[in-house]
Amino acid sequence: MNDFLSQLLGSGAEDNVFHPLDVLVIMALTMILLLLVSRSYQATHRGTSYAQSFVHSLFLMGLTTGIVMVIIGSNIARAFSLVGALSIIRFRTAVKDVRDTAYLFFAIVVGMGCGTGFYLHTALFTVITAGLMWVLFKTDFASRTSTEEILKVTFERSAAGAPAAIDAYLKQHFDEHRLINSVRHFDSDEDTHVFVVRTRSGEDADAASRDLEQIEGVRQTALFVHDQQVML
Repeated sequence: MNDFLSQLLGSGAEDNVFHPLDVLVIMALTMILLLLVSRSYQATHRGTSYAQSFVHSLFLMGLTTGIVMVIIGSNIARAFSLVGALSIIRFRTAVKDVRDTAYLFFAIVVGMGCGTGFYLHTALFTVITAGLMWVLFKTDFASRTSTEEILKVTFERSAAGAPAAIDAYLKQHFDEHRLINSVRHFDSDEDTHVFVVRTRSGEDADAASRDLEQIEGVRQTALFVHDQQVML
């Protein structure tokens, strides 16, 4: 009976390193650090792709990784068995934002650090990294004041001077423009040109695109602005 209880409460016959109390400490510290990771993600997230389930998955990934590291220990056979077991799982959910993938690795590293007993190292890593993300968010690091936008102009094919007038207008109101696509509408007397444009400093891109409709022959314009904070 004593042998059974010892095996049940111990961490294995080969290398009895972690006591159940140690496992509780590992899980508690991992949860505390993952709370900081999740708060960092919430505070610095931008765009429309936020999902509560992703934040919950950070806790699951971190805690699971921590316990996996405890189970494996220094046993190579267990490590290879784990690789074989995980190869059965197929992850088909696409992560739209590269930053979300980085936070998943963040949670995994926290779990690995706590699971292998590097408590202080992991705590320092978590605090410094979360602080860095907050600083990058507050300073708006690496943002660009001028971005490229997509401008679509539809004009009458019969208006022979429309393409030249459009080109002259774009040169006047945009720092840069280039034609990337041309569409001919066979069901009507219309052509559509698609440009990549870079807004000039101090220029209102929306107003400039609307004023294009004042050119003779131009039927419709549309401006598509890319948000720097959202991954397409």
